[in-house]
Amino acid sequence: PGQQRTYRQDCSFKDSMYRVGDYVYVEPAEPKLQPHIICIERLWQDDTGEQWLYGCWFYRPNETFHLATRKFLEKEVFKSDFYNKAPVNKIVGKCVVMFVKEYFKLHPEGFRAEDVYVCESRYSAKAKAFKKIKMWTTPPGAVRFVPRDVPLPVVRVASMFAPKPDEKPPAEEEAAGEEQESKVADKDAVVDKEREDVTVDIANGEPGCQYYEQLCYNNMWLKVGDCVYIGSHGLVRHCVGRVEKMWVRDGAAYFFGPIFIHPEETEHEPTKMFYKKEVPEEDVLLCESRYIETEKQMKKFKGLKRFSLSGKVVEDELIVPQKEPSPLLDKKIEELEAKFADMTDEELEDLGEDDGDLADRSLPPLQRSLASDMDIMPYTPPQ
Repeated sequence: PGQQRTYRQDCSFKDSMYRVGDYVYVEPAEPKLQPHIICIERLWQDDTGEQWLYGCWFYRPNETFHLATRKFLEKEVFKSDFYNKAPVNKIVGKCVVMFVKEYFKLHPEGFRAEDVYVCESRYSAKAKAFKKIKMWTTPPGAVRFVPRDVPLPVVRVASMFAPKPDEKPPAEEEAAGEEQESKVADKDAVVDKEREDVTVDIANGEPGCQYYEQLCYNNMWLKVGDCVYIGSHGLVRHCVGRVEKMWVRDGAAYFFGPIFIHPEETEHEPTKMFYKKEVPEEDVLLCESRYIETEKQMKKFKGLKRFSLSGKVVEDELIVPQKEPSPLLDKKIEELEAKFADMTDEELEDLGEDDGDLADRSLPPLQRSLASDMDIMPYTPPQ
């Protein structure tokens, strides 16, 4: 607070000049990560003599949330909605980011190929969504571009989260390991229903996109309304997204929908209580609130959006768990049976006259089950 800033168009650091409009590598906040890529929009020196830069941060594919089936251009980065400052002494080198319409025809003089990147889309970290850039607006730099001897081919590569071609999916490995056991029919085995891809017409859909209500992609069946795990680079747990719209374009599948986060990813009072996960299934999660990031607040809501799907879509089978007797009940019965077995008929008659019904007194009164009430309650699916 109160620091004076002297703005300038360029500055020097370690015998290199940096100017507004330059792209630079900045030392990462955590070790073992790749350097950040920043386009310098402002340079200044504070009253202590330290030099600073400010600009837009560009993200690599592995720094975004995306489906594992998404493909990227080689050397592709994304113009993010994140702007921040950094000390100039954290710069570790220069690079160049080029708009997709120029990248394949031109190249910057004086830069190695590994330091030249292509940008086709914006990435919103808040919405976790990509959007094609129509107009390239970055500060003009001093880099000179010349035509390539041979235009680069347009090559798209798989996501780092995609399974490698030589890797067996976990399901296949388990199936191979349990081949002998699978020959024995299991009476409790779940038999999946036959499914088919179900297309749907979407009003105002994007050209070249085929939308689906139900789709098999990468050997996994998905339908509108399903929740999926999303690879989360750098996070302990994967994020969860809900499919509210899905489509295929150029052989790659995409979906749109809300993202769910865990309590530790929100800002909240340390005294706030959260539901403890009571269900045994690892992939069943509970949600009752919406988190508004701008307000740092949680607000309860009525439920997830419901979808009316066509008859060809296979709905999930919902299983209502039934309550079981307490494990203490069998133990109590055994104790009473042992006690009664050692008593004579006269003692049993005296017991009934003097003490009343022993069974009624020894066993705790049964509480009325809420199962009947739950059966008629409206079902609100978890978020």
